[in-house]
Amino acid sequence: MAAASGPWRHNISTLLLEGRFNGTITRRDGREHVGINLSGVAAKGRLEKLGSFNTMVSHRVRLSDAREVDTDLVDWLRQAYEQA
Repeated sequence: MAAASGPWRHNISTLLLEGRFNGTITRRDGREHVGINLSGVAAKGRLEKLGSFNTMVSHRVRLSDAREVDTDLVDWLRQAYEQA
């Protein structure tokens, strides 16, 4: 993903560092993986449920293009922030 080091990643990373939501960002398979802690939320579309092996986050969203940082992702991040 060309935009992996772009401003959107910096903004999400800043939220993580400020403790404003409980999540992670990793790069794997040429994509960014945004891990989000959303207790009690069912997987839907791009929001994938993670297995019980991961205790830090409950879901992930895979991003292969900066255009995938959309209102859905922002809503999930906001929801995680409100739950934290």
